[in-house]
Amino acid sequence: MRETLELLRKNLLHTTEIARQTLDIVLVDSRPTTQRYRLILKKLESLKKAQALQRRTDLSGLRTTHYSEKQVVAFLDSMAEEHHVIERQLSALLSVPWPRSPQAGLHSLQQQVFELLTELLQQTDRELSEIVSLIRRDFLSNQYDVKTLNDHDSVQNSGHVR
Repeated sequence: MRETLELLRKNLLHTTEIARQTLDIVLVDSRPTTQRYRLILKKLESLKKAQALQRRTDLSGLRTTHYSEKQVVAFLDSMAEEHHVIERQLSALLSVPWPRSPQAGLHSLQQQVFELLTELLQQTDRELSEIVSLIRRDFLSNQYDVKTLNDHDSVQNSGHVR
């Protein structure tokens, strides 16, 4: 389970990096309008691919989880659904016809991209916090199991029962 959570964490960090780069282009990049517009679309395409990969990872985590914990399964299911929603929104943005002028296209794209990426970054922040919590809980649980096994082994080796 920890491997799946680590993979989810890595994918979320990658998505966060692309989203932040895209926001920088939207908000502060000084390149010509046409170049910025095309670069934003290229970054959105990268984000769409990252979201699809994340959703597949979420769903595969659901299938391979050995936890019967409803909280973990519900979290992974919720993540998969949220990533699917973002993926659909990215597809909608990417399917908008090329504008008459790059300036008009950039202007209409900026607000939509800003709102979507702000939502995405908030979502990934929540998910990363939850994943770290689950990894920590899994780690502590395994430490307890190892301590219990060590205690059990020491009892067996000493021949004494505590």
